[in-house]
Amino acid sequence: MKTKTMESVQVLLAGTTYMYQLFQNIFGNEPNAELYQALMDETTKDVLEIFRTSGHPGFDKGIGHLSRLGKYFNGDTDKALERLSSEYTHLLIGPNKLPAPPWESVYLSKEHLLFQESTLKVRQAYLKHNFIPAEYPHVADDHLALELDFMANLSKMTEEACAGQDNSRVLELLQEQKSFLTEHLLAWVPEFADRIQKSPTMYLYPAMAKMLNEFLHIHLEVIEEILSVI
Repeated sequence: MKTKTMESVQVLLAGTTYMYQLFQNIFGNEPNAELYQALMDETTKDVLEIFRTSGHPGFDKGIGHLSRLGKYFNGDTDKALERLSSEYTHLLIGPNKLPAPPWESVYLSKEHLLFQESTLKVRQAYLKHNFIPAEYPHVADDHLALELDFMANLSKMTEEACAGQDNSRVLELLQEQKSFLTEHLLAWVPEFADRIQKSPTMYLYPAMAKMLNEFLHIHLEVIEEILSVI
């Protein structure tokens, strides 16, 4: 690749890693001051701009929602964390029935149960890259946060291969990301994003689910773009 092209690819790869890490933190951890600060941070705003595109207005809406979120809480971090923690528990933990369960197998299996065939396929993808979730085996492998963490790891590995000018490795890892996107995340996150809109509150998670869905489609386009120049 030409130097200028390589630099552009590195920016995209770094941005992709950042986005997956951010979404993993949003959907995998109870809200804390660090997460809230990251949502409001200028770095996050800069990375979001990298992926802003006219073909995905839903992504723009997500950016606007984060901007309004900061204004809504008017710098009151304690109030923000109280509201966000309540929404996080209601939507992603329980104890009541979740409007949008964050596990792939719920959407892809006829029984709508955990630990189904799709879960095993996700585990196989993880093991291929020696990725073993910290919560294993107590949390189903196909939890949204774990799948996002896996994608963040693949993206980071791709960054490193690109920095080392190992184009064949970059190609291999991009194909792995493309496969995981099409066979797993994009096979169920759109429905998850739709279902979570049933939430009685709209502080963060419903909007971020929609934004994540948009980002997954954008990332697929980014992969195709990078593959075309390698």
